[in-house]
Amino acid sequence: MPENAGRKQAINEFLIRVRNGLNLVEEIWIDREIKPRNFEGIECSQAESLSGNTIETVSQLVTDDLRFCFKDKNFIFRMIAADAGSGKTAMLHYITQRLTYNQEDLGRQPVPIFGNLNSLLTSPNSEGFSRDFYLYLIGKVFEVAFFDLRDEHFRRSAATCLEELFPENSQSVNLITTSKKSSLVKTKINKLLVESGYDLIETFLEIVSDFNHQGFGLFFLIDELDSLYKSESSKDAVNTFRHLINQVEESYQGKLPLGLYISGLSDDVKSFINKEEALKTRVYPGEVRLVRFRNRECHEIREKIENRLFDAYRGYKDFLQFKQELDEIELKPGTHFNSLREFCQNYGARVLEIHNQYFTHHDKSFNQFEAKSRDKLQEVCIQRWQEHLVQLGKNQLTIEGEREKD
Repeated sequence: MPENAGRKQAINEFLIRVRNGLNLVEEIWIDREIKPRNFEGIECSQAESLSGNTIETVSQLVTDDLRFCFKDKNFIFRMIAADAGSGKTAMLHYITQRLTYNQEDLGRQPVPIFGNLNSLLTSPNSEGFSRDFYLYLIGKVFEVAFFDLRDEHFRRSAATCLEELFPENSQSVNLITTSKKSSLVKTKINKLLVESGYDLIETFLEIVSDFNHQGFGLFFLIDELDSLYKSESSKDAVNTFRHLINQVEESYQGKLPLGLYISGLSDDVKSFINKEEALKTRVYPGEVRLVRFRNRECHEIREKIENRLFDAYRGYKDFLQFKQELDEIELKPGTHFNSLREFCQNYGARVLEIHNQYFTHHDKSFNQFEAKSRDKLQEVCIQRWQEHLVQLGKNQLTIEGEREKD
């Protein structure tokens, strides 16, 4: 039994996350199928490879983009259009994980920077979308460097970048690099940028280029485009994105390792792109469309949940009755759910209820005790293994020293 009886509490928490239907639940992540744009046939998610390679799934799309962006040194600008509950936010969090834990040699370390346009638009001191947009992106870079990523090399690179950017403001730069509050970092950087009179788009691209030279590739994942489309800043945003694409092409011939994904609700993204033909022609190749769900996707998610539960409880006294009740759960598309999120919420709620009937009240205190005991055992094992590795290292040094004497 891989999950083991002592993990009931963990399974209960897993089912609650499924029922909530928010963000990424790794255990039930499915690699969604991708078809080429304008595919004729069953309704499905669609996108094109920017590199010209064949892509058939979301994972292949992300992998291809990472190579094209960082290994081949290209600027990537994508807009993700998705209906509510279709897995847009989960996809962004999945990409964040792939960027963070990517094992492939891309020539530089990808750094995911997550943000949303809604927080940008609620700023009380807005002085135009373009200005606010670049201040926001630059601020997020240094917030990640000094607070989120916890990578000392990236932190030092960020400090060096600020010192070179503001050579006459060493005191302010020192306050930023030693600050314990992320809000203070953003406020100080914004103040320095505004007072400097720098061209913000040029400064932003120079910062991206500087990090690239130090071995880091910035990849921005920006959500909530729909809030922007409904705001007064919509037209200014269209011009800002078009200008950014043009600027990278003119100044770097498109060869700047920088990724930018902007996502929002399908109709809003489509209307936003179509606002201006000049933007549409530039963005269209990078547009990704996610459908609400496919029956096969729901079946795969259900199968993943069932397999975890069956592995955990097979052999238990009430297992066959528990399994039968799970098998009898019936959810019909259009009646019980209209999106992947609604499927997860409704199916997760039903499974959680059945799970608690069979496996929570029998031995809850024992399961909590056993789970803690196993965690403690795992901790001790890791500690002993580390001590063993250290001892092996000392023995190796002794052997090498004896060889040198010989």
